[in-house]
Amino acid sequence: MSRYAATGDRKQGFIRRMRNMRSLGLGLAALCVAAVLWERGANPLWWALLALTCLVWPHIGHLHARKAADPVRAEFGNLSIDSVFGGLWVAAMGFNLLPSVVLLSMLWIGDVGTGGVRFLARCAALQVGTALLAYLTLGVPFAPESSMFVVTACLPFLLVYPVATSFLAHRLTVRVRRQKQLLERIVCTDGLTGLANRQHFEWNAERVLDRAKEGDGHAALLMIDVDEFKSINDRYGHLLGDEVIATVVRTLRAAVRADDVAGRYAGDEFAVVLPHADTATAHTVAERFRRDVARLRFPGAPVLRCTVSVGVAIVGAGETGVDLKRWIGSADDAMYVSKRSGRNRVTIAAADDDTPPPQQLVPLARRAG
Repeated sequence: MSRYAATGDRKQGFIRRMRNMRSLGLGLAALCVAAVLWERGANPLWWALLALTCLVWPHIGHLHARKAADPVRAEFGNLSIDSVFGGLWVAAMGFNLLPSVVLLSMLWIGDVGTGGVRFLARCAALQVGTALLAYLTLGVPFAPESSMFVVTACLPFLLVYPVATSFLAHRLTVRVRRQKQLLERIVCTDGLTGLANRQHFEWNAERVLDRAKEGDGHAALLMIDVDEFKSINDRYGHLLGDEVIATVVRTLRAAVRADDVAGRYAGDEFAVVLPHADTATAHTVAERFRRDVARLRFPGAPVLRCTVSVGVAIVGAGETGVDLKRWIGSADDAMYVSKRSGRNRVTIAAADDDTPPPQQLVPLARRAG
């Protein structure tokens, strides 16, 4: 579905919700107004106008908004018409207190929920102006007292409409929460692999590093590169290249621990941060991953063999002199030593206050075969 189609669907969903709530609210409010009209023995014209306002108008307004070039703007116009009707009926009831409050509260809930406080102020001014004009024109006597009969007629609205609006608000809250979660996934994850993207990975690595510097145990950082990936792409094509990346990622997910955070750092380069991991633990995880990748086979290319080079850097508990850039740089240097030493191996950076030179980086696994 295109972005424009999705936007159109949201607009249509908005005006459908407005129709449903308008139909429900005006239908329940009609009982309140009808009780006042019944007590006063209103003539048939008032009953006809009440039916038009509360039973027919919601569908006319919805049809108008649905066919409009801008449905949302048309719906705001419908809310203004609601305000005119509301002011008219408040005056026609002689400002009978309870049904007037019920009717205005329904209108105000819709105004605030749709357009905010400024829109509410505009609609309230329209309601007051219409009510005063209608009161002066119609000559209806001022009678604010609400009888028990009128109070009883207002009870269905007081019981049903707040629950309905709360239910709608809950549904919208759930939808917003899901959209927020989806947006977070889009912003934080790599589209092809589903791993954390570079920015989100570095954010997680920074948190782990801070905890380690505060004395929360050792932490390890793995930098991983798929060996000769460009040659794989050139020989087998990008589709198989993507399959290789996806398969390596599945293998990486299986090799790391539950609390470890893996990310796609660049095209064929990955990174993993391991909280509470000393040298032995990091070596075990890295070696398990390296061996599993070396065993991979690809049905689309039976002769293809895929390997990875891994560099590991350890931060000891309480090491305050290490920042994220140095930590990543140390693991990256170790990874390139693995590649220069024949690939398909794990190299652990020697612990030092400065970035260790290549001879201090000790390969722990020789190339298979």
